[in-house]
Amino acid sequence: MNQFKALAAASAIAFMSSPAMADFLQVDPRQVPSYTYTVDINGASSPVSARYYNVTNLDTTDSFIAFCIEMGAAVTISAYDGTADMTPTSTSDAAFPQSVVGIQSLYDQRFGSLNLTNSVEVAAFQLALWELTDTANTGTDFFGTGSFKNYAGNQDAIALATDWLTNLSDPTPNVDTYDLTAWMGGATQDMISAARGASVPEPGTLALLGLAGIAGLGVTRRKKA
Repeated sequence: MNQFKALAAASAIAFMSSPAMADFLQVDPRQVPSYTYTVDINGASSPVSARYYNVTNLDTTDSFIAFCIEMGAAVTISAYDGTADMTPTSTSDAAFPQSVVGIQSLYDQRFGSLNLTNSVEVAAFQLALWELTDTANTGTDFFGTGSFKNYAGNQDAIALATDWLTNLSDPTPNVDTYDLTAWMGGATQDMISAARGASVPEPGTLALLGLAGIAGLGVTRRKKA
């Protein structure tokens, strides 16, 4: 369990007065722009794919794109066949003081203009997310220290991710531009998705692809039998 997952579990406790219902998510297995890296994960070398996933919530029929927030965990068969039982968890700054402030800033600053057909940009966004969930990394050598390090793979995406992380700042300090949801599930890889806030203009990339955002925890979800 990584730092982000542990903090998400703590956040879930804070929301026990209005518990979130787990939903069945289905991941589209088709290929999207990506690069594969070999990374030392807590001392063990492992191949990882820096990409996004097309996801459908079978309970609400919403479709959205999601990125990985659990490096080292695979997308399982249950996710591909639509039986991945995933719980939506709020990512409030108060509940995630070490990592999600940065993640919120990354989404506010880069997600709306992200070119989802460009392998370098897609990989850079995923790489930056992994580094922001690696709370053992407190320095500026983002890909050489911490629990995730020694990335061997396309260097253009690493350079772009490093630039984004180095210049990370929230363009809307008092208002979160995107509503983020962490999808937590013990049987498959944990993911994060974003829905546009009320004041956000339609991102050109997402509009072209017809990708819809997801509702936050405040929306009533159909309880499964």
